[in-house]
This record gives sequence, C-alpha cells and structure tokens, in this order.
Amino acid sequence: MIQNADEVERILDETSVGLCLDTGHLMAGGADPVDIVRRHPDRIAIVHAKDVHKELTDKLLTGELTWSQGIKAEMFAPIGDGDVDFAAIAEILKGVDFDGYWVLEQDIMIDEDPAPGEGPIHNARKSFEALQKLA
Repeated sequence: MIQNADEVERILDETSVGLCLDTGHLMAGGADPVDIVRRHPDRIAIVHAKDVHKELTDKLLTGELTWSQGIKAEMFAPIGDGDVDFAAIAEILKGVDFDGYWVLEQDIMIDEDPAPGEGPIHNARKSFEALQKLA
C-alpha cells in the first residue's frame, strides 16, 4: 500500500506510472492530497474522492485508533463534511485539463440495515452533489 507522502514521492520519482489520487487514504497516511496535486498534476490518472475527518486520521497515525475503529467512528465522511479541500484539488486539475475519472468512494462499516434513504446511499448522494458544484 502506498499511502504516506514519502511513499507517494518515491513512486512518482522512480516510475512514470499515473497516480490514483485516493484523497482519504492519503490523509489517513499523513499526506496532503492538495500538495501532491499541486506538485504533480500531470501524474494524476484517477481521483478516488473520499473526505475524512482529520482529527480521526491524526489518531490513526498515532495509534490511538485502529483502522476499524476509525471507520466505525466515521473517519470517512461524505464530501464536504470532512477536511479534504476538494475545491482546491478540482481547481488545480481543471487548470491542467484533467480528463480522468472521479470515483466516489467512502469506507464505511454497516452493522445493521440503514433506514431508507440513509447509510451509504445518503452519503453517496451528498458526495455527488458536492462534487457537482465543483464541476
């Protein structure tokens, strides 16, 4: 898994592969996805758009939370509810005529059936609407 800033930089320095910009996993690894996009916009092949609550990813990095505990605590949030600056990412990618895919993705644990219109479908709709505003 390549998730922290050093690992991403190493891959970008030593290869010519395109980068799957997984915004949530990058922040969970302590990286700043906006900084990566700013410095390497031409290497972004696809965006896995996930928002996160940084206060929880910070606890993940220090070992205060496990991955499962973080997900159960809703570390991953619908786009616009967390701390990833999607407006900045979208603006930078527009500036280089990015024509790749944006994939809505959110890690979630479901312990019981959600109420109709709630749960993953609610989060997906909210994320989609937030990204539409940036298009």
